[in-house]
Amino acid sequence: MKLTRDDWVQAAYQALLLGGPRAVAVANLAEGLGVTRGSFYHYFNDRHQLLVAALEKWEGEATEAFIRNASAESEPVERLRRLFAQVFQEPTDLAVVERRILANKGEDDAVAEVVDRVVARRRAFLADCYQALGYDETEAEDRATVAYLAFTGWLYLVEPDDERSTGATQGIAALVRELLLPTE
Repeated sequence: MKLTRDDWVQAAYQALLLGGPRAVAVANLAEGLGVTRGSFYHYFNDRHQLLVAALEKWEGEATEAFIRNASAESEPVERLRRLFAQVFQEPTDLAVVERRILANKGEDDAVAEVVDRVVARRRAFLADCYQALGYDETEAEDRATVAYLAFTGWLYLVEPDDERSTGATQGIAALVRELLLPTE
């Protein structure tokens, strides 16, 4: 069985989703893929490169895709509404994955680098939306920070398949919209 680089990245990404950065272990991935580790070294120099590739896939799916979707709206308030609707939705495995990745930031330079980039990108998008609404740069950045803090706090409150989380998510989403979107 000839594996591609994408096969390895996808396997690492699945491991990342299921167990966080620590679960991206070359030997376990090779076993799961039914190959030797030699295939891995054809595409990557070390685990660090594979972990970065998996984290970049997460970055694309958990940040860039959300921003692209929200950016489809022409009005900044509608971009924020769409973004908040996406991220403050019913609890999913995304919340668990985000928690695992954030929890490992201080333990691995690869995780820290990608997490820092993701947080900066998310906050910049939010700040751009707030500036487009007429807030000055400082207030736009402050609002972006509060919105992002609301999201990261939400991550630690919700659990997939927990009935209490469903009600909490709906209430939190409504409150976030009320507090962080301008009144019309």
